[in-house]
Amino acid sequence: MIKAFIKKIFPFLKKRPYVEDLGQEGWDKRYNSGEWSYLDDISELGHYSLIVGYCQHMAPKGKYLDVGCGEGVLQQRLAVLPYERFTGIDISKVAIDNANEKYKDERTEFFAADASNYKDDFLYDVIIFNESLYCFNDSVEILNHYAQLLSPQGVFVISMHVQEMSIFHWPEIEKHFDILDAVDIKNDNDIAWKCKLVKPRK
Repeated sequence: MIKAFIKKIFPFLKKRPYVEDLGQEGWDKRYNSGEWSYLDDISELGHYSLIVGYCQHMAPKGKYLDVGCGEGVLQQRLAVLPYERFTGIDISKVAIDNANEKYKDERTEFFAADASNYKDDFLYDVIIFNESLYCFNDSVEILNHYAQLLSPQGVFVISMHVQEMSIFHWPEIEKHFDILDAVDIKNDNDIAWKCKLVKPRK
């Protein structure tokens, strides 16, 4: 009874949620099924627009890396900016093939890659986790990995739909990284996101 009372009063004591690793095959099935087609809907525009605004403010002509880019929906919003380079990576080959077919150009490339250990020859001014960071169980470990790919003034832009996994991630991120700005967004369907501009702590 005491244990149940404590958990009721302190929700953060609940067992930490974990996500299943679907692998390339699992994510390919999801993209083939059309499960993610809603991501291009106007109801998603609010958090996309904030990401574009952060990129424009911090590095309008910079190099961007989109981790978990899917079929390139966010890149289409970012294309209005004069960025030097956009790299999108996703574990799903189906998603990457679709993105390359529709959106690849001289300053934009998409690669199929396992984001948990991705390496690159470039340093990026903005690394974006748009609804992808909660696909990993250890957000701090992932951000520390990608901090190695940030330019000296580089920043992370993180958007996460408010759900059980993201509720657990944010306090951990805030313990280890500096939050430069944060915005809460909710659409008319009562779907909410937290979007934050994050920098590695020196």
